[in-house]
Amino acid sequence: MSLYLRSTTAATAGIALAGAAAYGLYKTGALRPVAVGAIRGGMKVSDWVKTKYQSAGKELKGMIKEAKATPAPAEKVTE
Repeated sequence: MSLYLRSTTAATAGIALAGAAAYGLYKTGALRPVAVGAIRGGMKVSDWVKTKYQSAGKELKGMIKEAKATPAPAEKVTE
């Protein structure tokens, strides 16, 4: 048996075992609070990212407005 086939078989068995364990937890109802907590955490992260994105957008617009308002200094042409 090649190394690739052994590692693939081991990974597949591990995934199947993890899936069976997750299904068992789901059926007992123990997984629901964990899932709700993960969703709640994801929503908090989403709100934080949205706030940071909006703040960065406002700052960038301000810098663009400032750049347009002040002309760039003329460069000296040397020959």
